[in-house]
Amino acid sequence: LALSAFSAYFAVKYHEGATFDADTGVSHEVTEVKNEQGRGTEVDLWTGCYTPRELRLLMEKVGMAVDHIYSVEPGRYVADPPSVETPEFLLIASATPFRR
Repeated sequence: LALSAFSAYFAVKYHEGATFDADTGVSHEVTEVKNEQGRGTEVDLWTGCYTPRELRLLMEKVGMAVDHIYSVEPGRYVADPPSVETPEFLLIASATPFRR
């Protein structure tokens, strides 16, 4: 399994213009999207944010083994250790023997 998850650390530190709910781990922001004619509509964006610990616990819950968690950003998927400086975590997990 390869899963990309938004970083809760990054959201709190850098996601200006958004409101982070520490209880739910959800970031909320308002943005504008445009249709083919260029007319804009204001919409709410709700983004679930995670820590590496939460990702490990989720994988444990579904019976998968975490192989790696990397700090990444769109277009830059390298094997960097988790940090607060990148917007996403890339989780690599595999099925445990009883799940294969």
